[in-house]
Amino acid sequence: MSTHDQEKLSYLLIAAIPTPNGRLHLGHVSGPFLKLDIIKRLNRQLGNDVFLCSGTDCYESNVLTTAYLQKKSIEEICLYYHDQILADLSTLLIDIDLFLNPLAVRYKNNLKEIIQKHKANLGNKGHIVELKEQYPFSSYYGFLPPSFIAGSCSNCLQNTSGFICESCGFIYKAEEINNLHCRIGPPITDFKKISSLFLKINKPLLLNALSKSYIPADAQELVKNYLINNDYVRLTLPINWGIAASHHRVYYSYSSVFSYYELIRQQYNKALSTDKIKTVVSFGFDNTLTFLLENLNQTLELGLLPTE
Repeated sequence: MSTHDQEKLSYLLIAAIPTPNGRLHLGHVSGPFLKLDIIKRLNRQLGNDVFLCSGTDCYESNVLTTAYLQKKSIEEICLYYHDQILADLSTLLIDIDLFLNPLAVRYKNNLKEIIQKHKANLGNKGHIVELKEQYPFSSYYGFLPPSFIAGSCSNCLQNTSGFICESCGFIYKAEEINNLHCRIGPPITDFKKISSLFLKINKPLLLNALSKSYIPADAQELVKNYLINNDYVRLTLPINWGIAASHHRVYYSYSSVFSYYELIRQQYNKALSTDKIKTVVSFGFDNTLTFLLENLNQTLELGLLPTE
């Protein structure tokens, strides 16, 4: 059968969203973007409808660190580096169709509505719980964003910062980090007991979906290791920068990647054959648990992915 005789396919390719706190680095380029750019070019040659999309994660807490160090507003940092990253992609001839800026007027409220709708649906289904945790506090900054926190990973003992270890890919609470300290600015002055929202992990449903997926074996093993001693993943942070979950907490940006991707998908509903569309997502190993626990688990619980 010739290419022209085959059924035309529609693909939406989404590269992991970089944080707008600096220019693109080689990990971004050689991983998600270059890979999907090649897939896009091949499918265009085959006559398929294909769009490559991404955007910046303006609510990721590393933008707060950069704003603090450069003594600029958070919005200024996000907008400047969004444009710089887009320029980098253009220089590298990455053929991207949409590079979304969530702070832009046309997207900001829409993203907020999608995130809050998804979380409300999860709450109504009984999948969200409120748990107590000991959280680091600075008399200068208040409750510390993840990017301000550093120490050693409780899983692999390597130096780490934030709530994701870039060495082994594990995720954790602040209270589980060894040698915890504030990596910039004034030191931690206290640990306060607070309530945060967490999502229950439906282990049988998730493991069944992973067993039928194309997820690499090492990534699946990381998920299984996490599930041995953990039943929940984080949904909120006690900080001010982000999509509001209540008057004193915001949604953790890593728990809302699926909602971000839903916003991207909405931009192409009319351009693609939505009943036959295939979505392909590419991300780095350090975001394995972010995508497979905090986001795949959500989509399964919301009934937005087939389970059989």
